[in-house]
Amino acid sequence: MFAHFGAKRAAVDSARERHFIVNLLRRLATIAVAAGSLAACGGTTVPIAGRDPADPAAKVARVGYSATTAPYTSMRPQAAAPWRNDGRAPQPKSDE
Repeated sequence: MFAHFGAKRAAVDSARERHFIVNLLRRLATIAVAAGSLAACGGTTVPIAGRDPADPAAKVARVGYSATTAPYTSMRPQAAAPWRNDGRAPQPKSDE
C-alpha cells in the first residue's frame, strides 16, 4: 500500500515539474517579447537620414515671408464712371 502512495507521489511530482517548466518557458517567452517591443520604442541617437536636428551648428534653409493677403484688392463701392460708349459703340453706316 505504501508503494502505491509512493508511485502516486512520483507521478504527481513529475506532472508538477513538467507544468513548472512549461510555465517557466512561457514566462520567459513573454518577457522576451515585451523586452523586444520596448526596445523598438526607444529613440535613436544616430540620425537616420540627413543632418542631426539636435545640432545647433547645422545649416538650414532660410524661411521666406509671404503675406496671406498679398493678392488682395479692395472691393469697396466706387464712384460711378461715366456711361460713354464712344469707342465701343458700332459706327453708323454712311449712305454713299
